Amino acid sequence: MGQKKSKNSGIPNEHFFQKPWFWMLLVLIGLIVASVFAFNTFRHQKATITANNAARSSLANKDEKQQLNDNAKYFGELSVQDLQAQPQKYLQQQGNENATLYIWRIDSSTTLVRVDTNDGQVTIYQYDSDPEKMMKNQLFQTSK
Repeated sequence: MGQKKSKNSGIPNEHFFQKPWFWMLLVLIGLIVASVFAFNTFRHQKATITANNAARSSLANKDEKQQLNDNAKYFGELSVQDLQAQPQKYLQQQGNENATLYIWRIDSSTTLVRVDTNDGQVTIYQYDSDPEKMMKNQLFQTSK
């Protein structure tokens, strides 16, 4: 009878983990997992930085608004003698017959207008070129 030939004749019996393609596939999977992890970490850090910046911006806006209100209160509580003693800082203008205006330019973007009425009331507004808008932006009011 004839002799049977084995299927593996001449080829040593190798396991799949001994083949180069297995290790290349393993390295490729490792690189993909590492890339996904790095991307998610980056995205999380970016979200954290964005949230922190938004919080700082909100705090800065609150600080600016508080500073504006503090300046308005200071300006409103100054005596007329103090205002008139510094005409280079506080510009005085006559309003109608019942009011005197004082203008204080705090910086290049912020100007306050003080309206002193004859009845002793002092009102501070943030300047706006539109008088209706300015009257709606009242920052401080007192009676003397």
